[in-house]
Amino acid sequence: MRKADKKKSLVLTVFFFILVCITVRGAQPAVPICTVDWEDERQVIEGFGGSGAFHQAANLMTFPARDQELILDLLFSQEKGVGLSIVRNIIGDGGDWGEKIDGPTPSIEPEEGVWNWSGDEDQIWLMQEARRRGCTRFISTAWSPPAWMKTNNSVINGGKLRPDKYQAFAEYLAKYVKGYKEHHGLDLYAISPTNEPDLTTSYSSCRWTGEELRDFIKNNLTPTLKREGVTVKVIIPEGMNFGEDYALATLYDEEARQGVDIIGTHAYDFKAQPFPVAKSLNKSIWQTEVSNIGFNDGSIDDGLKYAKLLHDHLTITEVNAWLFWWLAAYKPGEALIHIDPTLKTFTTFKRLYTIGNYSRFVRPGYVRLNTEASPGADLSVTAFKDETSGQFALVAINSGEHEQRIKFALKHFPQLQAVIPYRTSGTEDLAKLAPVPVAQGEFTAVLKAKSVTTFIAATHELPGELSFRELLSPLTAANYDDQNGIELEENAGGNRVVVFKNKGAYTAYHNYNFGNGTATCELRVAAQGRGKLELVLHGPVLGLPLARYSILAEEGTTGESWKTVVLPTEQIRGVNDFYLVYTPWDEGAYCKVESLEFKAPVKLPSGKIKVQMETASPNTNTDQIKLKFSIVNTGEVPVNLAEVKLRYYYTFEGTGGQEFTCSGGSLPAAVISAALVRMTGVTPDANYYLEIGFTEAAGDLKPGEKLAVGGVITNLGGFYQQDNDFSFQPQAEGMVDWAATPGYVKDQLCWGNEPSLLQNPGFERGTTEGWFNFGEDTAIMVTDETAQTGTYAALVTNRSETWQGIAQDLTAVMEPGRTYEISGWLKLKNKMNDAGRFSIKKTDDRGDNYSWVDSKTINDEEWTLISGTYELNVEGTLQALELYTEGPGAGVDYYVDNVVVREVRVKEDTD
Repeated sequence: MRKADKKKSLVLTVFFFILVCITVRGAQPAVPICTVDWEDERQVIEGFGGSGAFHQAANLMTFPARDQELILDLLFSQEKGVGLSIVRNIIGDGGDWGEKIDGPTPSIEPEEGVWNWSGDEDQIWLMQEARRRGCTRFISTAWSPPAWMKTNNSVINGGKLRPDKYQAFAEYLAKYVKGYKEHHGLDLYAISPTNEPDLTTSYSSCRWTGEELRDFIKNNLTPTLKREGVTVKVIIPEGMNFGEDYALATLYDEEARQGVDIIGTHAYDFKAQPFPVAKSLNKSIWQTEVSNIGFNDGSIDDGLKYAKLLHDHLTITEVNAWLFWWLAAYKPGEALIHIDPTLKTFTTFKRLYTIGNYSRFVRPGYVRLNTEASPGADLSVTAFKDETSGQFALVAINSGEHEQRIKFALKHFPQLQAVIPYRTSGTEDLAKLAPVPVAQGEFTAVLKAKSVTTFIAATHELPGELSFRELLSPLTAANYDDQNGIELEENAGGNRVVVFKNKGAYTAYHNYNFGNGTATCELRVAAQGRGKLELVLHGPVLGLPLARYSILAEEGTTGESWKTVVLPTEQIRGVNDFYLVYTPWDEGAYCKVESLEFKAPVKLPSGKIKVQMETASPNTNTDQIKLKFSIVNTGEVPVNLAEVKLRYYYTFEGTGGQEFTCSGGSLPAAVISAALVRMTGVTPDANYYLEIGFTEAAGDLKPGEKLAVGGVITNLGGFYQQDNDFSFQPQAEGMVDWAATPGYVKDQLCWGNEPSLLQNPGFERGTTEGWFNFGEDTAIMVTDETAQTGTYAALVTNRSETWQGIAQDLTAVMEPGRTYEISGWLKLKNKMNDAGRFSIKKTDDRGDNYSWVDSKTINDEEWTLISGTYELNVEGTLQALELYTEGPGAGVDYYVDNVVVREVRVKEDTD
């Protein structure tokens, strides 16, 4: 090759090398930049909080003093917890509904002119304890006026404030504020005359229109507070779903709006939208209640759901305050901390800590700074400052499945050298991380997948440890709180491990919450030589044994290798200190520990059965129903027959009585129980059922085994018309699988179906006949992917709202003035936990009205039964009545099966 050609070739090679380098560099994802300007101010933050209403504070008061302290510190202390700054109370109305665990609070005026300042000790205690930990604002809401002020003379089931009692109620609220100052030393920051005025409930409730609320504020409450010299802010209207519409009648009235300081709203529709009218009038905007109604999800997905909702309310609506529903309560889905008043145990959920990423660091009086709310895919950022102290907080959410980097550019901020991150993730609860250096007002941070991270100035750092920590997540052994005689080293995977060599060497882990107990502890260990590693509670010497790992000769003398050891643990509950303590048995022996993971008891698979039947009396008109059944174990585990039942549904209209005689089975009659039960809820083809069960002496039915049982139902004074009976099997060809004789294990339906007034209740026709989609774009279909029983179930997809589901028209099924049992089974398709609910939409002369039948947590592993009752009361003409499913979040698919509606006519009894 010529010299010139070589030179040309070299130039081309360098050019292409540079081009490739540029191309490769250009292919790298750009790090999103979030610019935050100290001088670009938005709304003032007034606080974050929750409630102890309906005796939940009283439930907490029954706990041991140490546990009370731990829970209260975690809720209200900024040093040891999430630093909540608002407590919301119920203004007692004196109702007599409910139970001690969740019932009403006494009224300060139980009857006109009679005043009572006792009975609210639990809420008073909670406010005082919160104040002791730095909580500054207390608000109170009236779910209902006292019964004597209302049109229905009751605090429940809606009703209205009587027009002649408007002034009495205004004076009642003014007296409440003055009385809590005078009698209890508590200054109330705000009061609200209504809670969800658009909803009628079986607990304390009162209906108001927007116009009625306007008139009450203008003509009664405002002048009364002024006349009595009561300085308190007024909140309206606290409607169930997010929006300002219910307050517009007041806001558009120039005189009425002068008496309103805060536009309050609940967020059970999980929406965020601007409040343009309230904003234009400089009214504060508070979100005062939201939770998981009837279901629970303690995972990081749930934590991210609430963090993102809070972020959207801060940035889109520009709320000034944000409250969850209950602080600590017996219903897990509706609380930040679940408390069990019976076992005296408690459990926190990830939403407590993701909300704490705001409440602990963004204090009352901080101002939100304008910044790009979503600087990158799956990223959400808010920023806040305190002008006086120079403190600030940057809250970043990464809701995606992958780790992301983000760069913060801080304009006009006070000079700082570093920031401290506090992170909540699937395995961390406000964990304090290493400082991140700041150079020329900029820093870059890594945001872990599915996490919320708060950055504050290193000069204002908070402690890394909270009042207690949850145990049921992986724990790095090197993250101990104390130790004696151990060494630390790095293993081949780059992880720090604890090395135990000496007798009595230990690591200590303080204030870990075992909740309702653990079943096992998984240790990641490597050992050399014989010895033992013990898990003990309370102290390294003479502590309570929890578990032991004995390292025997065949394990400890073959060279170091890492393995996972699963140790059964004792059933220890509550918050405890625990220790890893080592004892060598051989000279030179050692044990290395990388991690520990405690796990809750594993739920065993449910037993499964099917029921076969042969009718020995196929005549439709007979005085004896002769029955033969086979029960077959179709599952993978033995079934305890004492937990098995089968039912035969039929009609009986006679007056001469009836009886059942057991005969012809494969088990002695002494181990069989039987009853003829008159049904509470009936259908045209069933008002009685025969229920057959077994005693403990019947033993187990192993997988694949079957047993026979039979008998005769005798009409003592007439004849049965079997052709009208739900379970009648007219064919006489022998035993057949018969879905109309349902089978139950542990009282849960696991075979067949039950009588229902609905069309196609179990979708076994292989179609959605009788059903329609509830929500215009929602898709419904029949699938054999899964079924609660039988072959088919309905699948609901393409959902953009939580209320969308599958529905059936009830106008031809239900009659006004009557009560109905409603039940059905729901299961998620591809999501661990979410809400599942059956509801009814009724349209009459009052317009549309929505009622929940029942709601529970559902999951993608098993079917969940949801059941309740509904009384159809109609005002004027019934125009529409629809039963529908709802609950899971937008985009979540779910299954529906075996939906039952029956009329309640009589109290169930047994012949």
